[in-house]
Amino acid sequence: MAFSIFRKRFFELVFMTVMVVGLSRCGGVDKPFTLVPDTSSETQPTDGGGTETQPTDGSGGSGSSACYVNFSSQLQMKVSAKPAGAPNQTEILDAIPFSIDPIPLRVEGNNVTIEGDNFPVIYFRPRTTSADLKISGTPGVNATGTYDPATGDINIPNFQFKLEIVNKGTTDLFIQGSSTIPNATFTTGTVTATGNLNPIEETGQSLNSADKSLRLVIGLTLPTDFGDLQVLNTIIAGGALTARFDGTVDNLPENCASGGGGGTPAPGGSSGSGSAPSEFSVSDGISQKLTEVNFGSTPVIITKAGERTILDCKEATNRGVVTKNLTITNTGTGERHIRILKPQDTDNDRKDPLCIGETEFIRGSIQTTGSASCQTVAVAGRDFVIGDCTIPEGADNSIKFPVMYVPFNYVTPSAAAAPETTPSTGTAPTTPAPAASIEDTGTMLLEYDGGKTFALKMRGSSEPDTRDSFSISKVNNGTVSTRQIRNNGLINIALKDADPTPYTQKLVLQNSGTDSWEGATFSLEKTDSAFSVPAPASTTLGASDGTQPGSLEFDVVFNPTASATAYDDVLTITLNRAGNASSQSTLKIRLSGSKGLPTLSGKVKLQIDFLTAKIDHSVTIDPVESLDFRVHPDQAPPPLELSFNDTDDSSVKEVVLSVENKDVLQKNLQERKNSLRILNAQGTYGTPGRKLVAGEGADLCHEASNVNLPYDDSRQECSYFYFNIFGETPGIYDDDSRNMTIPNLTLRIQNPYHSDIAGRWPKSNPNGNPSNLLDTTMNVSLTTYLLDRKEIQESGRTLSLAPEARISDGQLKVKGKPLGKECPDDIFNRNANAGTLEEKHPHLLCYVSSDGSYLQGSAIALRPNQTKEYDVVLVGVGQFPSSSDDPNLPWFMGDGEGSRMYVAIQGRLIVE
Repeated sequence: MAFSIFRKRFFELVFMTVMVVGLSRCGGVDKPFTLVPDTSSETQPTDGGGTETQPTDGSGGSGSSACYVNFSSQLQMKVSAKPAGAPNQTEILDAIPFSIDPIPLRVEGNNVTIEGDNFPVIYFRPRTTSADLKISGTPGVNATGTYDPATGDINIPNFQFKLEIVNKGTTDLFIQGSSTIPNATFTTGTVTATGNLNPIEETGQSLNSADKSLRLVIGLTLPTDFGDLQVLNTIIAGGALTARFDGTVDNLPENCASGGGGGTPAPGGSSGSGSAPSEFSVSDGISQKLTEVNFGSTPVIITKAGERTILDCKEATNRGVVTKNLTITNTGTGERHIRILKPQDTDNDRKDPLCIGETEFIRGSIQTTGSASCQTVAVAGRDFVIGDCTIPEGADNSIKFPVMYVPFNYVTPSAAAAPETTPSTGTAPTTPAPAASIEDTGTMLLEYDGGKTFALKMRGSSEPDTRDSFSISKVNNGTVSTRQIRNNGLINIALKDADPTPYTQKLVLQNSGTDSWEGATFSLEKTDSAFSVPAPASTTLGASDGTQPGSLEFDVVFNPTASATAYDDVLTITLNRAGNASSQSTLKIRLSGSKGLPTLSGKVKLQIDFLTAKIDHSVTIDPVESLDFRVHPDQAPPPLELSFNDTDDSSVKEVVLSVENKDVLQKNLQERKNSLRILNAQGTYGTPGRKLVAGEGADLCHEASNVNLPYDDSRQECSYFYFNIFGETPGIYDDDSRNMTIPNLTLRIQNPYHSDIAGRWPKSNPNGNPSNLLDTTMNVSLTTYLLDRKEIQESGRTLSLAPEARISDGQLKVKGKPLGKECPDDIFNRNANAGTLEEKHPHLLCYVSSDGSYLQGSAIALRPNQTKEYDVVLVGVGQFPSSSDDPNLPWFMGDGEGSRMYVAIQGRLIVE
């Protein structure tokens, strides 16, 4: 299982780019489902990892005369390889550099040592891979070389790197064992790496005593056998590799050594002073001489994990991001040089489940004003700031950057005070975990003027988001609706022709929390809005008494004009905590209104315009895409039929999908052409006399008149995946939110006619055993909601969003998976009508939440200038059966327990 998961894919982990054989990117018109080389370099690591336990006394255990110089740098790696027997070469020479933690250089006189135990652990964590690569020094193996103070030359031979493969986002091994890369020489000179493809040359840079800049380079031939990590053997074995470490040291080795030991901190230590430097002004716009950045308390959404209260990290918006913009100005005389390092946490707390990030304090990109400047490194025509800046004197010269506080855990006061216990015995562990702290703390080190340092302290805390305690419900004929609309929800007012205007919709704001609120204000985003909010009789929202929520009644008046059929706006409600005016809570509610439009009732057609699917296997580089049937209406599948039936709640309809389960083998040629299908280029031997590749479509193959016979390459006929969706379990449409969920559907996928695929899935042959006639089903639900949980409660019913029992809540997350091309700009044309989709060819990333974590549907929205046609996006996830249970299932679908598949469907609802 491990090798198949990494087959032809792992190089992306190592060199931050996609250049291996895998299921290729698809897009545009009739893009193929294929295995081809990909030469893009859009993927880059999301972090630089961290250091493991290091000495704290500065000695490294090797004598008191030694001290350490810390070399902070950005790392860029290059490779050129063509392993024996591999189908493709691998050559990446422009991978984007990324920051790594400082490399401690142990100095004794003119000898410099890089210690395997103290080399920083580097985690390559590309967003598009299912596992990560860990690179470290080999424990107990040190490399000692020389430093020439006169020239700044450094040469350190015989270092040994250790490679391991770990689970995504963790430090746990994914594949047992490790591999080593020996005989690496760090040098400021020139290296030429040779291997089984092309040579690569890199040139270092001697240590500059003026600005402490340094470039160390490595060049070597990769091993021909990676031992435990056999997956690398057909990708990079025997190739040429270079690595360039470009940065600065925090002290000159001669200054460090002349101090007789301890001239600079030991690895992991800090020499930062807690006093603000007189040479600089560090300001947040309020205080001019900051020594500490206090982010205060930020609201976060919390949830329960058993008995433990945790931060809900399903959505980035739940994490209470707070930003402070800092400005550093030179208040002294003459020019100042400053280097800003990455913030580091100091509270030793642990992440809650699903939360990501190396630290809770993050420095953003640096900008300059006046004559201030910062060093950059140019890669592939782009400049990357490395945080090494020069600020001339004068108030007009400064550097500016944001610092963000992004909590990744929530600690209650009781949890902070209580010792941790082991789950099995309830007794205190032998080695207690670090004490939890209610407050998060960190430091950001600023180096300046030849070795001086200043530590800017940071602190912040989190509190439960009171917005989760608030909800809004409609009041109709004196009855409060059970439908609760929460923050970022939608209130829809749909009027019939006979309804009077302006129309007043009575609403109640309810509070299930224990705090009282006062001074409520209501404001609208648009100045020419069709909505208005009269001043309510009371602006106080009481607390819940434990049985009933506190409530505040208010009205929204909708006054449509004759110039439009549909209207939208955003209502903002701001409340002050009673007794503490500085503590506020803000809710945003979307408003939508219409008059004289048909309701979704009775028979409604769902015309599918586009389908994209991501098969969650490590060899699948990008999603597959159907034709955009808006561009090719002649090949569009026939619409699906939905029945919208009344319920006891006038705003809720029951929805049933009525579709026949039809075998594609029973369809004639025209019916197949009008089926929902995706070209399988990997299984198509086309008119160029070869297999089709990414970017090539059905114009390079012939439509097969008969798909119920063995595939013959000589006929150069197209191969297609056919999709059929059917089921009869009633779903729910809520007119208040315009969201729809159709649960417990069956998605049938057929590929009855194809050529050999990568030597792993033979040609289709109806007379063979197995026949390789793909015909498989999976259980899915389709929803317009965010697909971040397996079940939702809707109008008193529990609806399953992931009916496949093998899929867990955690597996709904798509963040970190290869999701293909970026979404075209402004595909959601919200200026015309909230949620309306532009006539642009979409990609899977168009249907992902703003933080990239989950598939995100789109609620039903009336199309501009239409009265009977609505846009909708439905998303779902299913899982293939195991190929051990179905020999006709392709290996990349049925690998292991079966691959998951994420599906997004963009379509139009047409009222008859």
